[in-house]
Amino acid sequence: MKDDFFKKLDQELNALELPMSEKLKNTPIQARSEENEAQPVRSNRQPTFPAWLKAHRVWVTAAACSLAVVFIGGITLSSLPNPENQTEYSSYLYLDINPSVAVLLDGNGKVAKLVSRNEDGDRLLKDSTFKNEVLGADASVAVKQLADRAAKMGYIDLLSDGSNGDFNEIRLSLFGNSTVSKERLTELQSVVTDYFCERGVFVYVDVSQTVLEDFKENIEAFSVRPESYLDYTVTQESESISETFFFEYAEDLLKETLEKYDLYTQISTLETQIEADTGSSYWLSSTESEDAKTMTVALEKFYHLYDEDFKKADNFIDNLAIKQNFFLLESVYHSQAEIAEELRLLLQNGLTRENFTLSEFAKFSLFSTVLGYGEDLFSSLSTLFNAIEENASNAHVAIKEYGDAYADDLYARHEKYFNAISQNNGIDSNAYQEFLDRIGKNN
Repeated sequence: MKDDFFKKLDQELNALELPMSEKLKNTPIQARSEENEAQPVRSNRQPTFPAWLKAHRVWVTAAACSLAVVFIGGITLSSLPNPENQTEYSSYLYLDINPSVAVLLDGNGKVAKLVSRNEDGDRLLKDSTFKNEVLGADASVAVKQLADRAAKMGYIDLLSDGSNGDFNEIRLSLFGNSTVSKERLTELQSVVTDYFCERGVFVYVDVSQTVLEDFKENIEAFSVRPESYLDYTVTQESESISETFFFEYAEDLLKETLEKYDLYTQISTLETQIEADTGSSYWLSSTESEDAKTMTVALEKFYHLYDEDFKKADNFIDNLAIKQNFFLLESVYHSQAEIAEELRLLLQNGLTRENFTLSEFAKFSLFSTVLGYGEDLFSSLSTLFNAIEENASNAHVAIKEYGDAYADDLYARHEKYFNAISQNNGIDSNAYQEFLDRIGKNN
């Protein structure tokens, strides 16, 4: 059966014809919507299996990642003994970026427990050393640590200047059975805002508080809940959640792969424009145009995220070699243009067993391989799918292993980029006020 699958996969790859209709070219891309309610984020997708998947198990080892982010937190103001360890939780904090995490605080305002509320939250808390650093910290320290970790995993756009309706936002939401001082809320807001301003990253921090009549029930539920969202969800619906995780992970990986493709496309377009304006390549021209400055920033990002170095050198001979290497890469990327658009449309519609067929799986595998990103993750995704096919109710371990591997990949790439960006000049109060004006929050 395994050999038959590979024969069929080879046939699919060889027979791929990817005409891109005008309708497809003009189809807008829509990001996955993000929910911000008090319940765990959960997909409502109910996939149906196509005939080929009903009859055959997929064995794929061929190598083939919006973000916006959701951290969820808040503070509540009552005490309740924890039946597990007798810790008295005085409050809980939600932070929202895209990972979704509840932070339970003891009577001294220290972090006593962390609870992930979605897949991204599991990734954020995957590293036990980091998690132990947050436990026991004051709430103001914890929110900064969590926000920093999220930025170093790519959940914050480090280059965004912000515009109305499109900006980096972190929400700190306090929930309790009584109010806290405005100064305390301002302190939490200022700690995170100042941290990112010092690193030259525009982030809006929204703080709110809600007094809850059912606070006791909420804190009790969190006190006995597993720290992992995956562990919690498996206990709720073990049979169906495995497929949900698979398709959401596949969407994340596809999105990441397309983001690399789009970054390259931006660089290629800038090179074409610079050549048209100056009569010479970016690498061979001394012109300091706005396009050239944008190109420099994009190449730095390309280097830090994907280890492909096309940064401008100090001499003509080296720059000529860089230009030649980039020219060779152009032909590779341009060959994937039609596949990229078909995969983009697939992502827009959401991956299901109905539309993520063997042919689409093969396109994704080829796309990932050619672009040189996500090959190991794609292989792990295939292994995960095989485990789900074997026994969905026992796929818990495979799902966790894939989530951990994806978390490691995100942190390894984006931490390096964050550290490089953080060396830039900070944001002063005037520049931050202009940012608030741009996003319509200066009131």
